[in-house]
Amino acid sequence: MSKLGYSIRQTSYTNGRLTVYNPKQPTMPPLPPTIGFTTTKYPPKWDYALKKSIKIRDNYHCQVCNSTTNLQVHHINYDKSDCASLNLITICNSCHYKTLSHKQDWHRLFWEQMHRRFNPTPTT
Repeated sequence: MSKLGYSIRQTSYTNGRLTVYNPKQPTMPPLPPTIGFTTTKYPPKWDYALKKSIKIRDNYHCQVCNSTTNLQVHHINYDKSDCASLNLITICNSCHYKTLSHKQDWHRLFWEQMHRRFNPTPTT
């Protein structure tokens, strides 16, 4: 894996199916083994200023339903200690509640959305 997070072009042949990995597409990291409600505390950098900067970046709109009320900042990979801006997204309270189930699907959806918005396709 390169420093930019892109896979090295490779192919695999499994069960009669050829899979080609595209080096231009970033690879989504897996969810941590323990996701969801944890007893771990938020790090010191998880503060009002960080949450406000994410809401400003997302134009004070829920990135799922476009609501402008009851906004919260969600950790895309469900890891409280990962406060990188690409791991944070603004969503409303109602949509935040929905992310408590089907976490792998939400993780994929948000990860792809953030990488489409902020990681331009590399040129070779």
